[in-house]
Amino acid sequence: MKEQIEKALGEVDEIGHILMTKYQKQSKYIYAIVEGIQDKSYYSSFIYQHIPSDWYCHFIYTNKKKNKLSSKQKLINFCNSFNWKNYDKNQIITFLDKDLSLFINESLPKLNNLYLTDGYSVENSIISETTFIRTLSELCFFEELSANDIKKLLNVYSTQFELFFNKMIPLMSWMIHWQQSQQKPQLNNIEIKDIFSFKNGMASYLIVKDENKFFHKKTKLSSFDKTVNLTRISKAFTKDNNHKNFVRGKYLFDFFVALCKSIHNDYLHISNFKLKKRSQHHPKLDFIDIARVSSKPQTLNLFLKNTVETYVASLTA
Repeated sequence: MKEQIEKALGEVDEIGHILMTKYQKQSKYIYAIVEGIQDKSYYSSFIYQHIPSDWYCHFIYTNKKKNKLSSKQKLINFCNSFNWKNYDKNQIITFLDKDLSLFINESLPKLNNLYLTDGYSVENSIISETTFIRTLSELCFFEELSANDIKKLLNVYSTQFELFFNKMIPLMSWMIHWQQSQQKPQLNNIEIKDIFSFKNGMASYLIVKDENKFFHKKTKLSSFDKTVNLTRISKAFTKDNNHKNFVRGKYLFDFFVALCKSIHNDYLHISNFKLKKRSQHHPKLDFIDIARVSSKPQTLNLFLKNTVETYVASLTA
């Protein structure tokens, strides 16, 4: 009976039900459907750039506790089953992370009002050279950076993230295999501090023994299949530099924060740098703050023009 109830709950279009209760046709409302509340923090300011000042965006996200389906799967189910007959697609926009779909043959919906992230998740769009410089300047309290300061900092960014992306290839290759074989690793058990240490704005790789055993132990997978052709998976993952776009977003974001904090804390000991601070306060460097200083991806800008701006024009013409 319990399994039947859970199955029935999984088949309920939770998102569609919420949308139908909230929806106001031909109104000054945009409805944005996202996987989770953190996505709202990222997409919100960008959406408001595309609507008049007296308009409002209403966000809808799933309740993870209602059944065993992931937020992503609930959103996919909504996209595949919702009847759009009496709804304006340009008024209702949906956002979905690609995750590792390119590598596991996961089929994602194809809708004009569905935006798919360029990389693994929104974090992969947030983290960039521009965000790095703005984070240090605006959030880490460094004084106005000179052209020479920026050049040196971008060199740090380039070398440290080259290390990061290369060292993350084995773990991401295992993640691809785990998804393909429908295993359930506890990925949040692996933290950046388990993999890297930071000093004077430089990262050092910490895993000196068997990576495979380490990753499986941390994720609570008791053993690993030694017959897995990890080299083949890694080759597919790194093709066309995909590994620089599809490392799990949480790991990418946490590495970015740790690097920025290292520069903030150790800047006086970094050779050839003459950075100065306007404040000695410790920065929070949380998701909302860093998302605020990130740039809008071109793909997202085009998506919002083709949907939200088209809907606004239809009501204001």
